[in-house]
Amino acid sequence: MSIDAMMKDGRGAYCRGVIKDISEGGCYIEITVGIPIVYWHYAIKFAGIEAQAVFTAWTSDGKAGLEFSKPLYSPIVDDLVSRFPNH
Repeated sequence: MSIDAMMKDGRGAYCRGVIKDISEGGCYIEITVGIPIVYWHYAIKFAGIEAQAVFTAWTSDGKAGLEFSKPLYSPIVDDLVSRFPNH
């Protein structure tokens, strides 16, 4: 999976990255621009869907685990997985 994404916090600071794995509860992202702050809240926009509120659960070496504030619906996750398959 490879989905371009942009995260923005309430102050306007942003990060860009590529989502490599996703589930109803969250996603794993490789950061390409910026440094997300652990335990910080962001809005994330990706794949043309409505911006989602996320919480940064962890970061390590340019990677981060994000938890969705509200779980994504299973059909949305299924659609993303089918549109952006693993290569």
